[in-house]
Amino acid sequence: MSPEQRARIEGLLTAPKREAVAQFCRDYGVPADQWPAIPALRQVCEHAAWRRRTEQVRIAEGVTMAEAEVLAADALDLKLDSLRERQHRAVARTFCPEMASLEN
Repeated sequence: MSPEQRARIEGLLTAPKREAVAQFCRDYGVPADQWPAIPALRQVCEHAAWRRRTEQVRIAEGVTMAEAEVLAADALDLKLDSLRERQHRAVARTFCPEMASLEN
C-alpha cells in the first residue's frame, strides 16, 4: 500500500476507528503507521473507508449505491470484487439470515 493510499484510507476513518487502529497496533507492538502490514487490520480499514466513501459519493453525486460503490473503490484504489467478496464471506460465516438478506 502506498503512503498516499494509506492516507486516503486513514482520512476516511472516524476518530474512534483511528484510535482503535492505533490501539490494535500498540497491542501488536508495531508502529501505528504500519497497520497495513497486518492483513486483517488492513482489510477492516479498507472496508470501513470504502463504506464511508461510498456513502459520501452516493449523497454528493446522487448516484445509486452500486454506482457509488464502484466510484468509492476506484477513488481508494481498491478492487471492488475483493471488497464485496470479503463482505459476502464474512456475512456467510456469521450464519445470520437477516444480514445475508440485507447484503444480497
